[in-house]
Amino acid sequence: MMDMCNSCNNMAYNSINKQNGIKLNKKNCTIITFCIFFIFFLSTINNLFKYIHIKTSRYILTYSNILYLISFLSLNKQVESLIGLDDGILPINEYINDLKKILKRIDFFFVRRLVYCVYKFWEYVIRNRIKVKTFCKVGILLSILNFLIQKNVQNDFIRIFCSLYLFPLLFILHISFKIVMRDFMVFQCDLLMNEFGFLLIFLNLSDSYYLIYSNTLIICLLRLVCFKILFNSGVHKFVYKGSQWLDLKGCENLFLSQPLPSILSYIAYCKFDKSIICFLIIISEILLSWLIFCSSKLRILFYIIFINIHLSCHIICNNIFLSYIFIILFFSLFDDSIINFFSTSGNIPDLYKNNELVNLSIYLIVCLINIIISLFYLIFVFINFVPFFEKWNILDFQCFHIVYKFYYYFCPLNVCNSYAMLTCTNKCRQEIIIEELHKIGNECKWQYVNFNYKPGNINKIGSILWWGHIPRLEWKLYYFINYTEYNKKGIYPVYICSFLKKLYNREKEIISMFKEKNIQGVPLMIKLTSHYYMMNIKGCREVDSPMCNFRMEEYKQWECGKYWKRRKVRVMETLKYRENKTN
Repeated sequence: MMDMCNSCNNMAYNSINKQNGIKLNKKNCTIITFCIFFIFFLSTINNLFKYIHIKTSRYILTYSNILYLISFLSLNKQVESLIGLDDGILPINEYINDLKKILKRIDFFFVRRLVYCVYKFWEYVIRNRIKVKTFCKVGILLSILNFLIQKNVQNDFIRIFCSLYLFPLLFILHISFKIVMRDFMVFQCDLLMNEFGFLLIFLNLSDSYYLIYSNTLIICLLRLVCFKILFNSGVHKFVYKGSQWLDLKGCENLFLSQPLPSILSYIAYCKFDKSIICFLIIISEILLSWLIFCSSKLRILFYIIFINIHLSCHIICNNIFLSYIFIILFFSLFDDSIINFFSTSGNIPDLYKNNELVNLSIYLIVCLINIIISLFYLIFVFINFVPFFEKWNILDFQCFHIVYKFYYYFCPLNVCNSYAMLTCTNKCRQEIIIEELHKIGNECKWQYVNFNYKPGNINKIGSILWWGHIPRLEWKLYYFINYTEYNKKGIYPVYICSFLKKLYNREKEIISMFKEKNIQGVPLMIKLTSHYYMMNIKGCREVDSPMCNFRMEEYKQWECGKYWKRRKVRVMETLKYRENKTN
């Protein structure tokens, strides 16, 4: 089902994991939130009359196309195996009827119409048996074309007019995939890409010296998103695991607890002082993030701090695509006075110096765009109250029902989200390991099945995903263990059942996800086992007590390798494929 309210799901998950958190009363939370927006409005007014951001916008609009390019390239590599017609893990043709039902629950006309267009689009794809990856290639071509237009076209009106179609098309194509990818496209980088892509449409609309005030409004909205990412992440840490972060122990297992650790994660886990990293993250999120609303020099200072602390952590955690989004999104902290130090493109063109409009029609267009962007600015700020409110884990802001109402109007599009970065710090790393029973000679032996990126082989560690690829199935399998821990009924997600069935049948798209080039034939049985993984720093030394909540007798001996040591916790399921017999 489409993620109608991602933030509510986050709160439900957080309530399970909450421990030793710090909770403020509703009055204090309201005061802090209104203080944030008061300072934000003051910053907007200051920027409107003091700074110009046209060159900043050009850089953001140009290089944001690289983000779309990476996103569609990554999807192109795996989308057929995930949602391909008939053969995908979650085939799109089996979901299209559910999508039609969801339309009836969407209240806002604009959002319902957009989702309806998405529904008709995928219905056309299914009816004509078009490969899903074809539209990844379309996204790749559109992003390259838009990049070339933004890079080379100097005439404002031609550039805005061309990209006026391309940016919305890229956004709609991206959200079309997000809707039908379901469980495979629910990560924070996907939500942020949606929100950023939505703002890019309006940033492009204001990309002219005739529209410097409207342009500044959108830049300020981008800065609000930057602040929201950092401040909400800091609030999340204190509300749900406050004592752990106050004791500077929040990063003890940060690099161990990421979905796909790399060699950089291993080095950081073994060598870095995690208490210093924890201190720097907290200070930058709760205190230094306010510099986003300050003067030009202080904003640049914060950008340098952010690059050195947060961006480094995300790269070490192998969240490369998210790092690329941050580089371009946080470039909104710059203004043209800073860029002029490094750029030789000159000052404002003579045509615009006196703000002289060419004719009446252009004047009317400029007025219309100014009105549209001013209204959009107010609405976007208005609905962003909700992500700030809900981070305090207080659900009864009764006086703000109108804010929540507008927020949920736009919720299906994920254009206003709540974030919690660098918060995954579980005390232990649990992995679901797949084992297969094969007959070798006269004996039957269980053999491990290792993925390309996630931990499996204890003598190897995942590669660094420098180009920004997101192996979505492997990310989901990492979080699957948490799902099974809290699902008392023992019901597995549909994507797990479908994946295991296709793995058993040795379907080509699924087999390509594994390291074994010559993976053996159909197994006799498949077994899901839960393993406890630790990075192997000091050899195979026993720990005094288990860090996870399992009985001591369930633990086996450590199995040690070059990078990892692991021991089996328990067998979760032993499966044998059985076909239904019909009379």
